[in-house]
Amino acid sequence: MKLNLTIAILSLFICKFASAQTDSCNCAVNFDDLVQKTEANYIAYIQKIKDNPAPEKGYQVFKQTIRNQAVQSNTTNCIEALEKYTTYFKDGHLFVYENPDYTAEELKTFKAGIKQHAITKQEAVKYFTKNKNQN
Repeated sequence: MKLNLTIAILSLFICKFASAQTDSCNCAVNFDDLVQKTEANYIAYIQKIKDNPAPEKGYQVFKQTIRNQAVQSNTTNCIEALEKYTTYFKDGHLFVYENPDYTAEELKTFKAGIKQHAITKQEAVKYFTKNKNQN
């Protein structure tokens, strides 16, 4: 239960952090915030990294590499650096996402670019049955 609670709390921090980045993104600051919260709250960090000298050294090198990328990132590619950091832990419960506030004009442009495909339920089932083993 404690692990689930930790993951839930960390997810809330990350959600808050990810939505805050739409207004003004300083990727290095956001990265440092994510790392600080991960190292303080994420149980897998404590178990897999902090208490083990060999993984700790590799983690520190990895973290610095991603931080250097974050320093050079802009608003549009900052999420890539943050995602690289969270995938280090190979845990689907630890993730970042973007939730930007699009303007009405941006939404209109996106909607105009969406291709419309009229298919039946039977066609969809056939497609997914055929492709279910392809990843």
